Amino acid sequence: MKSILYILLIMILAIFAVTFTMYNQGDVALDFIFFEGEFKIALVILASVLFGLFLGWIAGVIPALGKGRQLRKVQKKLQNTEKEVENLRKAPITDEP
Repeated sequence: MKSILYILLIMILAIFAVTFTMYNQGDVALDFIFFEGEFKIALVILASVLFGLFLGWIAGVIPALGKGRQLRKVQKKLQNTEKEVENLRKAPITDEP
């Protein structure tokens, strides 16, 4: 069921993108630091969206890498604790004060 919804969503977005491109055929002048030129409006918007998606992906990956390091550290601490518990279970019980 989820895959059908994803396909439907992609089709709707594709129709929207084609319609948007058809109605925005004009050129826009861009003047950046290193280059300038005239580009189609749809191309400029597409490039901006893709760049934004890339920046958002980077912003999500950086914290995930930190969580991976934290997870490995906690797993190592868990292994050490489990070894300690196992050693305590094997130790003989004495009633000496």
